[in-house]
Amino acid sequence: MKICGVIAEFNPFHNGHGYLMEQVRNEYDQVIVVMSGDFVQRGEPAIMSKRIRTECALIAGADLVLELPVQYSTASAEGFAFGGVALLDSLNVVDNLVFGAEDTNLSLFERISELLLQEPKEYTRLLSEGLRKGLSFPAAREQALVKLIEDQEVSSFLRAPNNILGIEYIKALKYFNSSIIPSPITRIGDGYNETSISSEYPSASAIRRLIYCNSREGSAPDPKLFDGLIPSKLKPLLFRDPVSWPVEADDFSALLHDRIMFSDYSDLMAYAEIDEDLARRICNNRNEFTSVSAFTDLLKNKAYTRNRISRCLIHILTGITKDYVFRLDSPKGSRDKALNALKTPRVLGFRKSAVPLFAEIKRRSAVKLITGRGDYDSLTEQEKASLDLSLNASSVYKNISSKKYHIPFVHDFSEPTIIM
Repeated sequence: MKICGVIAEFNPFHNGHGYLMEQVRNEYDQVIVVMSGDFVQRGEPAIMSKRIRTECALIAGADLVLELPVQYSTASAEGFAFGGVALLDSLNVVDNLVFGAEDTNLSLFERISELLLQEPKEYTRLLSEGLRKGLSFPAAREQALVKLIEDQEVSSFLRAPNNILGIEYIKALKYFNSSIIPSPITRIGDGYNETSISSEYPSASAIRRLIYCNSREGSAPDPKLFDGLIPSKLKPLLFRDPVSWPVEADDFSALLHDRIMFSDYSDLMAYAEIDEDLARRICNNRNEFTSVSAFTDLLKNKAYTRNRISRCLIHILTGITKDYVFRLDSPKGSRDKALNALKTPRVLGFRKSAVPLFAEIKRRSAVKLITGRGDYDSLTEQEKASLDLSLNASSVYKNISSKKYHIPFVHDFSEPTIIM
């Protein structure tokens, strides 16, 4: 049985994702998707719930969908990749990690990821030099790598968002000494950050923008807008009653404002990715808070990108502290604690044909797959504490979305696992 893993957000699922899933379905017997839950790596709520996106993944060909814990789904590119890779690796059944990228030069992926993992002195010196000159971290890193790697493609390679994520995937595979083989597939269609639609393969960013611009309060946009942009077989799922999307960052404004107003400087310093300067910046500007998006724009500067600020605000909203976040430079004990969350992944959905896959995972690994309340109750207190972060984050998301769309609030464990 040949098995591949895919790490995704599907936020929302579009034709490009459909193309990727078609490729893996043609080559592999089983496809395991590790998917972000209700909050995603840009530091935003997912535009539609993890339950809807799980159904999309299964319809498109996934055999098993596991939830990437929220402390990883809302982390930097490095943390996101390390969480997804560590989860797939721990299953001990995955042969290949398939990901879309602007470039499929595996040799260049390998060289860059090895250098970033080892961080030789010359790289550190060049990086520090760039930061002292006022460059952002991504720009300083790019400059250092261009100087160290004698390849004309490096600069353009590093400016492609999916390549950056691919580098982090391979870096994580090296870190865990994983036997999983990286398998990049050329990404087709519009650019990752493109906000307008110019082909049948638009970016998720462009589709989200289309949705936000054409939605009325309490209702989804006209289904005809999506003709040719998403797989047609998904439309009945997305536009069924009751409507529960789109969800956007500003829907959480009142809740986040309360949490910031009732937090002091030391409270803020405990949250993931928030350093001393940013904590002071949040405290000094919190009386100017009018909405999540406006506050994010107010806080951003050369040192803090919009995505970094957004992730930090999500960490405040969902209670993700530094203790639960994996970092390469953390002491081993802290890293091990952060990785505990990946030993008890939530099963969001699966195909009936995946039953043999469950048996294979149980035979080969020590991972405890969580399908419901009974599995949760059997966990240790430490295991529950890690899982509770994602459960609580989903409750925050559902609390807001249920009020917005006037539908009942349902706890994660009160909903059955999706089976197709």
